[in-house]
Amino acid sequence: MRALAVLLVLGLTGCRTPAQEQHAPAADTTLESAHGDNAANEQLPMGLALKDDGRAVELAAQQVVLVSLKANHTTGYSWVLRDSVGPALLREVDPTYDVDSSSTGGVGAGGFETWRFRAAAAGRDTIVLEYRRPWEADRPAETTVRYFVTVR
Repeated sequence: MRALAVLLVLGLTGCRTPAQEQHAPAADTTLESAHGDNAANEQLPMGLALKDDGRAVELAAQQVVLVSLKANHTTGYSWVLRDSVGPALLREVDPTYDVDSSSTGGVGAGGFETWRFRAAAAGRDTIVLEYRRPWEADRPAETTVRYFVTVR
């Protein structure tokens, strides 16, 4: 049995000749080759949360910013973009809502609402989000957050 195991190991390691190993293409792990020519220059997304309220951030062109805020849609509350962002930022898609996986309760459990923006052009912009019930536009928001963005 031991001899069979040794033969198996020798057989697996001896499948390539030294010449084949020398000329075998190496796995290229660079970001550029894995994702195209522009990916090497692409910035990682920036994440913002409630604790970052009032924060000034700087983004590179085309960089994404993800704003993830606690929410509970079962109460009727959701985050609303107060004013349309200006030319420096583009809202990419509608916000997503994910129930908090660490929550023990099912019905009525809170979660996180995530907004995605992309730096579109050089300039300054402000993201203002209000936590409110959409049908109560005449009442003040429960919470308002502001992020001051500069796109270089």
